[in-house]
Amino acid sequence: MFRVALLIISILGFQAAPLNAAPPMDAGTKTEMIGDPIALDVVPSSITLDGPRASQQLLVTARYADGSLRDLTRFSVFHLAESGLLSVSDAGLVTGRRGGAMDLEVQVGEQRVRVPVTIRNADAAQPISFRREVMPVLSAAGCSDIRCHGAPSGKNGFRLSLWGSDPDLDYVQLTRDGFGRRTNAFSPSHSLLLMKPLTHVAHAGGKRFAYNSHFYKLLRDWQREGLRDDSQAGGLKSLEIVPAQRVLHAPARWQQLAVRAIYDDGRTADVTRLTAFSSTDLAVAHVDRSGLVEFNRQGEVAILCRFLGKMTSVRLLHIAPPADDYRWPDPPQNNYVDTHVFAKLKLLHIAPS
Repeated sequence: MFRVALLIISILGFQAAPLNAAPPMDAGTKTEMIGDPIALDVVPSSITLDGPRASQQLLVTARYADGSLRDLTRFSVFHLAESGLLSVSDAGLVTGRRGGAMDLEVQVGEQRVRVPVTIRNADAAQPISFRREVMPVLSAAGCSDIRCHGAPSGKNGFRLSLWGSDPDLDYVQLTRDGFGRRTNAFSPSHSLLLMKPLTHVAHAGGKRFAYNSHFYKLLRDWQREGLRDDSQAGGLKSLEIVPAQRVLHAPARWQQLAVRAIYDDGRTADVTRLTAFSSTDLAVAHVDRSGLVEFNRQGEVAILCRFLGKMTSVRLLHIAPPADDYRWPDPPQNNYVDTHVFAKLKLLHIAPS
């Protein structure tokens, strides 16, 4: 019954995350968003990147005198003492370039926070994992969605397991089925696995990722390395999403999410850029592929975060400014139901009818 419910939700409610977007960065928007914070919280407070493809999504949260919080990750300035050691994207994604250690300084307005960063094994030979990297790409790009090749009968002759639930089936489909044309170890750029999502050949699903993107490189290098399956790779124990919930008061209407995977073998890794995100209500808020949530209007929404068959949701609430004539009428509370209902209505600046 749980699987059936998930299928219904996928078909009727959830929509796949679009490609990466960004909030407008004009001077007026930046000034209004930043405001006058009294402190900055940066999560994680220290970073260790272990491996050639390790990454870490930073979350920069500003605290204000009225007790409110705002995600200012996309409005932050990142200062590097040594530019050749690591890189930080505008979205706050930290990736290593070579081994070493340094402090990364995060600045928002007059507030500054230093984050120690250690990079290990940046040049180590680490094969692409079919189970932990290729399978999540197919899910995050929408290939194994129920509306695409994850449908029970597949799509246009190509079938994948729903959301990567059966890696053994998917491995055979990619490497053996279709006369082996879907993958190409000798010339990955000519494989259907890359030409279709890049729309170099006709693809009913349209463009799924960009050339030379992280998704592209993982699929290309996995083929170059000989299409290896790593069936011995440990499974996923749990997912941690930060923040687990948050209330955003206007003008705040963006929230970056960070996803960490905890594997059965004890290893942990930031998997934000390999996670499939979707929103329960696109009229209220949408989420892009990088995990950035943007509210379109006041309301509450659940964001589904899916990785390697595990699904965790976070609840976010955006509160718009009240109308000029709004006044809370302070009605009498007759029972505990009124207490909770009135508390929510007051939070949303809605007077009881």
